[in-house]
Amino acid sequence: MNAEIFIDQFDQLVTRVYGYQDSYESMGNIKDKIYEFLDQNYDIYLRSSPEERKKIRDLVKKHHTSTESPNMLALFLIGYVQIAAKKIKLSDDKTWLLRGLVVSSIENCLLDQRDNTFSLSYLYVMAEENNLNPKPEFQAVAEISSDEISSGGIISMRELMKSVPNIARKTYDDWKEFN
Repeated sequence: MNAEIFIDQFDQLVTRVYGYQDSYESMGNIKDKIYEFLDQNYDIYLRSSPEERKKIRDLVKKHHTSTESPNMLALFLIGYVQIAAKKIKLSDDKTWLLRGLVVSSIENCLLDQRDNTFSLSYLYVMAEENNLNPKPEFQAVAEISSDEISSGGIISMRELMKSVPNIARKTYDDWKEFN
């Protein structure tokens, strides 16, 4: 699979969210299929050119701003990053670290950067607690992430990912204190 096929298949899959009320398919089933697609194809984003990665992020932005189901895809993607963190905690599998980082890069702070900050911090702490040394992966994915500030952020995803290793533990501990 290449980036063009990824974009086409992802677009078709996400578009199913719009018609879920008129079909027998549940929103949970659609979300599971989106997650499965990302599980199997996250590496396409890593291997894509900067222009192709921008097209992938633009596709997500298009769906995020859709009047059919605004914010739904961004919520799914942020949820995916949190699930990746839980999977790291259970499995010690570094693949989940990369999956979470890629999906966060794709989501690109569309909804609220605070959600991304927490999700990335959670991902970092779970990887660190499982001795996966997450800093190199955070830096590598930061380098291929957007350097533009998006609608839900005050800094770019690139800068956010670069900063998370310095704030992850405090962010995670603060969250635990209030939950």
